[in-house]
Amino acid sequence: MSAAEVVLKALKAYLKVHGDRVASLAELTGQREVVIEVRALYRYHEPSARYPRLEAAIHDLVGSGGRLADIGEVIVNGRAAYVRLPVAKLRELQRDP
Repeated sequence: MSAAEVVLKALKAYLKVHGDRVASLAELTGQREVVIEVRALYRYHEPSARYPRLEAAIHDLVGSGGRLADIGEVIVNGRAAYVRLPVAKLRELQRDP
C-alpha cells in the first residue's frame, strides 16, 4: 500500500465518525475547503509492515509532493501536518465505502 493510500484510508475512517460534523460546520460557515490536522487521524491508522506509524506515511507523502490523488493534499506548517481538501470531496469520501 502506498503512502497516499495509507493516509486516505485513515482519513476515510476518520470521516465515517466525524465527517458529518466537519462538513456541516464548513458548509454553515461558507468554507469551500477544510483543513484537518493529521494528529486527528492517528487513532484511525491501521499499522502495516511498511507504515507502522502514520507519521512515516505522511513523511513519504510530503516528500513526493503531498498529493492525495485527486482528493486533496497534505501540507506541513511548522511542526504540524494537515490534510486540505474541498468540502465536496469530503462528502464524496463519506459516501465511498
